[in-house]
Amino acid sequence: MTGSRPSPPDALAKREQAGTSGGSSSADKGSLDQMARRCLVRMEANPLLRKPFRWLRRQLYLPTEKELLAYFDLIGLKELRNRLAPKMTDAELLKTTTSKKYLNAERYIRHNLKRIDRLEIYGRPPLHILDVGCGCGHFLKICEYLGHTAVGLDLERNRIFNSMIELFGSRRVTHRIEAFQPLPDLGGPFDLITAYAICFNGHNSPQLWGPKEWDFWLNDVRTNHLTPTGTIYLELNPEDNVPKEQEHYTPELKRYFLSQGAVIDGHKVTLRQRSAGPA
Repeated sequence: MTGSRPSPPDALAKREQAGTSGGSSSADKGSLDQMARRCLVRMEANPLLRKPFRWLRRQLYLPTEKELLAYFDLIGLKELRNRLAPKMTDAELLKTTTSKKYLNAERYIRHNLKRIDRLEIYGRPPLHILDVGCGCGHFLKICEYLGHTAVGLDLERNRIFNSMIELFGSRRVTHRIEAFQPLPDLGGPFDLITAYAICFNGHNSPQLWGPKEWDFWLNDVRTNHLTPTGTIYLELNPEDNVPKEQEHYTPELKRYFLSQGAVIDGHKVTLRQRSAGPA
């Protein structure tokens, strides 16, 4: 079924620039694609049809690792790797603990493809997505590949991250998150807000956030940055030097998340907008 997979917007635009696709034809294809996405979403809303139509959407729209590798090669990731890590082999990139490890396209495309699959944001009408702590931007660019708009939030002190964000052409807002301080205007509201491998919560420091700090942050995000039907998806980093059962959150913090309607799966925490009910 992958032969009929709709074309990603950026790849389609590059073919149009090369003269291999007509403007009116691509517009018609885009309109039909959006109609198909909306139809699948409506069908999945029916409990009796949810499972087969979710399977169909996944087969039609979830890109393969091979397709994404070709896409990232098209936009120049291989050339960037050759410039920033010219003498490092794939094996060396896998072993390094420096930021150059993110230049290993296969590893991080595979990693982010699992994230996309878990969130099920393929084959959906366009979403507005914020990725907090976006790093080098693989996740942002794959979201754009799928037809969504995406904004990253991070610092710009990492040379590798800066180079990759610039290559991808993704929008990144530079800002340091502080406890009890609201986020700046990020161009929302957003349908989905993600934060992976979270460090902004005072990770591995005496200033590790508890329920009060998280309550301020979530209240700000829900009030000022999330749509009425939006979702917040968090993945917490394990803390060092704490009991195994508390490496991601204390019992108090877990109770707080649950009081906010969260669904907790290990280090993964999913929350909805207040009016949207449990995640």
